[in-house]
Amino acid sequence: MAGFDALLDRLVHNIRRRIRQGELTERGLARAAGVSQPHLHNLLKGIRTLHAAIADQLMNRLGINTLDLFETDELRHALYLRLVDEDASVELPVTLTRLGPGLPFPQKESDFERIKAPVMHVSRTKTPVFARLSDDPAMAPLLAAGDLVLLDRNPRAAETAGPEDLLAVERGGEAVVRWVRFGRRRHYLLSVKDRDEPHRWEAVAGEAAIRARVIPLRSMRRAELLYDPLLPPRDRPPAPVRRSSSN
Repeated sequence: MAGFDALLDRLVHNIRRRIRQGELTERGLARAAGVSQPHLHNLLKGIRTLHAAIADQLMNRLGINTLDLFETDELRHALYLRLVDEDASVELPVTLTRLGPGLPFPQKESDFERIKAPVMHVSRTKTPVFARLSDDPAMAPLLAAGDLVLLDRNPRAAETAGPEDLLAVERGGEAVVRWVRFGRRRHYLLSVKDRDEPHRWEAVAGEAAIRARVIPLRSMRRAELLYDPLLPPRDRPPAPVRRSSSN
């Protein structure tokens, strides 16, 4: 990424180009930015040093910000480095109710419980939130009651999902986690028990709602559970095992 001095040089270059193209004049920009025209002229000629305070005034009048001074490739590279940094994380809420058979899709979020997840896993999600699963024998042993999953609540989840993606599907007032195969008039829900037996797939009407893409927490590295002591015991993370030292 370009340093501070390089960005100031780019700002000066930007102003010079606009003046050459007739988009503005030295006098008009100086008056709008609250500096004298001779001072601005010397800044553009490199006779005087452009300081941060005046640079802010000039960018404000030009209608640009610091990001406009970076090249697209520079920003893309910086974002890439941010995403692959395993130490970069974000705290996300957890739903108050569980996700699974017999329960509607969870909507409300806890005011206390948070999970710190790697940015690289949530950067492409929409309004992400974590949820706990209720008991669903059809998805054992892949998923178990109490497991945490990340919900990518992208309205276009059905369009962007791949064949290996788990989805939260709501039908008949309950939401379940399944693989989905999409047809023209109906969808087919696949569980662990019948994934390789198409004749046993559950057929649901096309209006069955795809609520979210589901990512099991166990598939994320470096996810950290931050919990409130008032959580029910079943929802607390396991206490670290203390090993006694032998004499």
